[in-house]
Amino acid sequence: MSIKPDGLSHESAAASSLVGTTAHQITFECANVKKGDKVLVLGGPTSVGMIAVQLAVQAGANVYTTASPRNTEFVQSLGKDITIINHREEKWWDMNLTDFDAVIDIQLEKKRLGNTLQMY
Repeated sequence: MSIKPDGLSHESAAASSLVGTTAHQITFECANVKKGDKVLVLGGPTSVGMIAVQLAVQAGANVYTTASPRNTEFVQSLGKDITIINHREEKWWDMNLTDFDAVIDIQLEKKRLGNTLQMY
């Protein structure tokens, strides 16, 4: 429990804890991200995505994430050595996704790949 910051609605304050909990669960309980893992987060600039990126970086993973050019600087600010995939110019789905230890699918992109890969 914590004190709600001034200027933040009760609804926004309640939602922010849900976002963090979701990111933590998907990063550690589902994807089991650990030091040295190669992790792809689809949707790094999203609310859950940006926390998942930070958690994976903090865990010592090699983090890759998708972002548009306008969000690149923001995503880079989430941690050092984050590799940005410009989803407007690069087709991440053409990458060899089996090279990743975990693919965290915030954007619900599994439909592009079918059931060929375990995604979280």
